Amino acid sequence: MGEFINLEGSIIGNWKVIRYKGNSMWECECQCRNKTIKDVHRYSLLTGRSTSCGKCNSKSSVEIGDTFGDWTVIGEKDKNYKVLCRYSCNKEKKVSIYSLKNGRSTNCGHLKNLDRVQDLTNQVFGELTVKKYLGNQYWECECSCGSTCIKHRNHLLDGRATSCGHSSIPKPEDLTGWRSGKLEVIKYAGNKKWLCHCDCGNYKVIRSRTLKDRGTKSCGCIQFTPNKDELIDKIREFTERYKTKPSITDLANYLDIPYKVANYHLNKYGLNNSNYMDTPYSSVGEKELYRFVCSICKKEVLHNVHNIINPYELDIYIPELNIAIEYNGVYWHSDINKDKNYHLNKMKACNDKGIELINIYEYDWYDEVRRKKVENMLSSILNKNTPVKYKLIQLNINEAIKFNNELNLNGDAKSDIRMALKDTSGLLALMTFVDCGDDRYIINRYTYSHKANMEECLRILINEFIKFKDPKIIAVRDDADKLTTSYFVNNGFLVSNSIIEKYVWACKDDVISCAEEYIANLNIDNKHDIDSTMMKLGYLKVYTSGIKTLIWTKNKLI
Repeated sequence: MGEFINLEGSIIGNWKVIRYKGNSMWECECQCRNKTIKDVHRYSLLTGRSTSCGKCNSKSSVEIGDTFGDWTVIGEKDKNYKVLCRYSCNKEKKVSIYSLKNGRSTNCGHLKNLDRVQDLTNQVFGELTVKKYLGNQYWECECSCGSTCIKHRNHLLDGRATSCGHSSIPKPEDLTGWRSGKLEVIKYAGNKKWLCHCDCGNYKVIRSRTLKDRGTKSCGCIQFTPNKDELIDKIREFTERYKTKPSITDLANYLDIPYKVANYHLNKYGLNNSNYMDTPYSSVGEKELYRFVCSICKKEVLHNVHNIINPYELDIYIPELNIAIEYNGVYWHSDINKDKNYHLNKMKACNDKGIELINIYEYDWYDEVRRKKVENMLSSILNKNTPVKYKLIQLNINEAIKFNNELNLNGDAKSDIRMALKDTSGLLALMTFVDCGDDRYIINRYTYSHKANMEECLRILINEFIKFKDPKIIAVRDDADKLTTSYFVNNGFLVSNSIIEKYVWACKDDVISCAEEYIANLNIDNKHDIDSTMMKLGYLKVYTSGIKTLIWTKNKLI
């Protein structure tokens, strides 16, 4: 008979163990508002099969006083499963319990530009001229290159949509109609990629070089069955080309096969832990990022640290600065392998230890343009260059668009006020604001160069704006992955209790924020739901650490 384990007083999930009842049963009390008392078997407690009474997780139950984002429940549930809620601006509205629970509704939208019926016909946004309204907030636009495209109203107004996606490089070779094995090229998808249709019925977006140089034959439906010598040759080919040994993920991406298929064949021939393969604990991208950080930071830089925020690992850690940097590969950090709160929980674990965490995603690192922006951001954060002499200016719209598009990961956004710091070397930092009326403003972009100390420039720009406009309220939605939250807090901003959930669709070197718009632009036959269609196109859903809402008020009360 096994040794008796005393669980009295233990906290397991939401259960608090009260006393032993005999026959391996323990009396437990759930720590939710229901305070349910129930006898639970020892095995269920120790294995995690039972962690709560179950009632506290009901999808249709909320109570007065519950908060969801900036909503506070103030009324009882009606027959349509809606409850009366009050927002922080005192606006009241009935909101679906489902929308509250799954995070679709977190605010009343009073801080947004809600002129949804605004006629955009013939207006110009970057290289796009709006032609006609298509319904559901989508507009048909004509680009300066002569092509037409469909863009969402919000993307036009906030600056995310400025062209059809063409680049300044010569137009790529037209591969329309090209056949390679079971693949037929349907149309150009932008960024040197082509939408292909496989004979098996799947669609897939594939790079030009993958089609022509590697001779890809299918969407992945053709079984990969190499012998041992062929597989070793492919591994050596990768090593010679990239000057480093491949991990399983690297090899799978290189051969354009699923990870599980690559892992199966490596295990089959005993190559998984051989000298041919790299360690599974760090990817090529992570090693490149580590080498870059070492090249720009004069402090001690540690790699793969395991003993600080157990059970999590820190990919890159700089003890003297108390800054950690995580490299997140798309496959291993998608919702296939990670809980959607994984990055958020890891950031909280770092914050509890006084460590500031920066998340760098594979799709940012492997895209040439976005990688330069990431390198600029890290150079500014780690070097902390303090401007000795600077000049405060209000930037014109063209200069602001250029600076944001060059250095900000989110590009430019429509703004009313553009305040910048400049020294003899050029622009150091830019902060743009949207005027919401009644002395209320939103910070919608903060962009800085590698020559600037981002913390010091943020402090200067906020203080100068307060002197200039004497605002009642300044709000900002800050990307929790990129470190600026603490700097806003140090300058008088208060953080909202909730974090807005954020996810993107990504592959190794591409990221899409709005799947619906992407599918609409490709104009493919979408017989499945959005998630299924995006996965068939080769994209995975990746949850970030979320968006934090911070508010500064003149009287310091929200």
